[in-house]
Amino acid sequence: MHKIFTTEDSVRFVYDEMTPFESAEFEREMADCETLREEVSNLTEMKNALNESAASASGEVINSLLRYSASLRVVHSSSTGGSFGVVLN
Repeated sequence: MHKIFTTEDSVRFVYDEMTPFESAEFEREMADCETLREEVSNLTEMKNALNESAASASGEVINSLLRYSASLRVVHSSSTGGSFGVVLN
């Protein structure tokens, strides 16, 4: 009798979040089930595409944020009960 695996199980397999026992069981089922192999293949492609498309800010954006941050000054105010204000230099 075959165990029924869900899409959630396939995602757990692709992200290596199964126990060794579960992974072995899953791999045995994949050997017999073309649909499951295709699902895992598609999920693996999507995972790889997401990893490749991870964006990061350009150097220009990072420098702009750093300049803006450096232009701020925090001023503590005792007259307002210990709150603070931000002053743009």
